[in-house]
Amino acid sequence: MKFQEMRRPARIAVSIFGVAGAVEIFVLLTRVSWIADRSFLLMAVLAVCTARAKVRLIGSSTLSLLTSVVLATVMWLGTEAAIAVSIMGVVVQSAFPWKRSTLHHVVFNIGMIGSTAALTGTGYRLVVPHDNLVSREQYVGILIACFIYYLCNSIFVSMIVSLSSGTSIVGVWYNNFFFTAPAFFLAGIISFGALKLASVLQFAVLAAIAPVLALTYYSHRVYLDSLAKEKKHAAEMAELNATLEVRVAERSESLRVAKELAEQASRTKSAFLANMSHELRTPLNAVIGYSEMLQEEVSECGHTEFIEDLQKIGTAGKHLLALINDILDLSKIEAGKVQAHVESFQFGDVLKEVVATVQPLATKNNNTLEITGDDFVRMVSDETKLRQVLINLAANACKFCEGGKVSIIVDGQSGESADCVQISISDTGIGMRPDQLERLFQPFVQADSSTTRKFGGSGLGLAISRKFCRLLGGDISVTSAPGKGSTFVVILPRDISETPPAMLVPAPSDAAATVPPTESSEGAIVVIDDDPVARELIARSLRREGYLPICSSNVKEGLEQARRMRPVAIRMDVKMYGIDGWTGLKMIQSDPELTGTPVIMVSIVGDREKAIQLRPRAYLSKPMNHARLANEI
Repeated sequence: MKFQEMRRPARIAVSIFGVAGAVEIFVLLTRVSWIADRSFLLMAVLAVCTARAKVRLIGSSTLSLLTSVVLATVMWLGTEAAIAVSIMGVVVQSAFPWKRSTLHHVVFNIGMIGSTAALTGTGYRLVVPHDNLVSREQYVGILIACFIYYLCNSIFVSMIVSLSSGTSIVGVWYNNFFFTAPAFFLAGIISFGALKLASVLQFAVLAAIAPVLALTYYSHRVYLDSLAKEKKHAAEMAELNATLEVRVAERSESLRVAKELAEQASRTKSAFLANMSHELRTPLNAVIGYSEMLQEEVSECGHTEFIEDLQKIGTAGKHLLALINDILDLSKIEAGKVQAHVESFQFGDVLKEVVATVQPLATKNNNTLEITGDDFVRMVSDETKLRQVLINLAANACKFCEGGKVSIIVDGQSGESADCVQISISDTGIGMRPDQLERLFQPFVQADSSTTRKFGGSGLGLAISRKFCRLLGGDISVTSAPGKGSTFVVILPRDISETPPAMLVPAPSDAAATVPPTESSEGAIVVIDDDPVARELIARSLRREGYLPICSSNVKEGLEQARRMRPVAIRMDVKMYGIDGWTGLKMIQSDPELTGTPVIMVSIVGDREKAIQLRPRAYLSKPMNHARLANEI
């Protein structure tokens, strides 16, 4: 407790003891003839060395060795020397380690111990007035001195505590100091025995024994503290071992629950993305389809002023659809549901499609598109994913470059373990800083926020492209510098047919994928789709091509119409309520009346796995090009 926080009576009592201590020190300084005595110096050293030394007794009491030193000084050197020794010891005891808030403690202890030593020495000299008395009288005197020392020390401290807390001084003394009396009498016995020993030994021996005893005590104290810490640590380890198995079981259970929750959240996310992407892409396909239909009709009617606006509607719809497709692709990749479909193809054919796709983007930004290298390379890989990667990289190069050059360089190189193909796509555009390159392949992240505002994009294309390349056994790297353009390098194995089957799915051969069409003089085509807008668009497109569309909203009704009409082909959507398209295809293939009818499957989602297994006549993705549908028929 700080001095300012003490009650006023307690502060007055502390001040009185402080004045008493100051008077005692002043008196001692005026009578310094005994200070140079070797015996006093020995006792002063002992007081300083034993000031903070305490011995734990039976029960909860402790013995302060400073008390034995003070009592021994009373018997050996007298009251004044005892006062000086006690003050020196209590200063060391109270002031180390030094804190400013303990100043009033030091002042009080100086006055209290000095007064106690003075009363103790007075009581001893009343019983033992001379030094030449027999040991029996000295023994009685030291017992009296111990009793006085005990009473003064305990009563003075109890008084300050009582004045500070407002409690009874008798209660404080009884609860805190009544049981400490044996420690003081034991201190007197120790001091008496020490003086008897000193009467036999010389001063030099005592001077040598004193530091040895002090060092022995402190070493033993350190040993006991270390032993106590080891016992505490051993007890903690035993308790930890006892509960470790339970804690491991609890932790394992919590991890299992967390894993199940994470898997459930992942499944929920995947289902949400799949459902929402279907719900979003269905009306988008209608928007794109109607915009194309209107462009054809207004062109025939001569209203060419509306064509540009309709083209903008179609372009915006296709852009939004591409973003939705990217999000769904990334979701499937993260869920581990994307597989490579192995087939043999000519790399030059893929490159021609890529050039045809990105050429309008290059023309738009006044870029020159240059193709060099070895494109007569035969590959056994996933043609669709390779095409998507190259289109994305080439489109980015055309987008971030204006009035420059975009180069596609093909190098059929051989690696250490397998033949590889290296495709470098370079541009002379804006380039990127090193810090931008570090986050380039992260999902939903672009090189700079200003890039997003100026050029647009979702930041998914490069992330998906890198994942596709790694799925195909290769990777993408990039080098770039601000203002000097960028170069993306794709390295892929030529043949991944030896990849473990868990990662790859073989694609069907062209011969197996083709079913000879059935002749029909009526030109009927059954259209099965649960979306009325999609049915209307397809019907209008087929009529323009000279076919007779027969529309149905479900599989059961559509198959009944097919049995009656013997159509040229059946066009069927995959995602439908009730019986889905794949189930309908199985029903057609198992029906003797319909088994030879060509079936064209159309879907928003990329279900090539099902297409590979069930082998329809053709498998088209939405938004569907109506001219391509007519060509397939």
